[in-house]
Amino acid sequence: MIKRPFVTLYILMSIDGQITGPFGKAPAAKESGKVFNEFNFDDKDGENFHFQGWLYGSKTSLSYFTHEISSLPENDVPVPSGDFLPDQNASRYYIALDRTGKLGWESNLTAYNGHSANVLEVITEQVSNKYKAFLRKKISLT
Repeated sequence: MIKRPFVTLYILMSIDGQITGPFGKAPAAKESGKVFNEFNFDDKDGENFHFQGWLYGSKTSLSYFTHEISSLPENDVPVPSGDFLPDQNASRYYIALDRTGKLGWESNLTAYNGHSANVLEVITEQVSNKYKAFLRKKISLT
């Protein structure tokens, strides 16, 4: 039986719902960012939330973790539909929402604030077969 995740969202965002942008340079945002990072990423204190993953959309992923892929080699071999989870025992995951297949990962790992995480990308049926093949190749690396 698959264990269902327990999801809690802690979001540092502007009043208009943005999670990146000029608001981050405001004095109040700086202090809030410090609290956000201590609460989510500081493993020194047993009282802090010890997350197993974090999630961003493609825009934030491009800003902080990867680049936009410019071209892909043709892939004649059909990639099976359905879930592909190469490492189900990772201690931490970075979940990227990428509905059109534009994130150009260099490997299956990324990091934020000193914490490594395995990349898990959520895609839609809009994504091309060659992008799915690219993901299987990059995300399967160890």
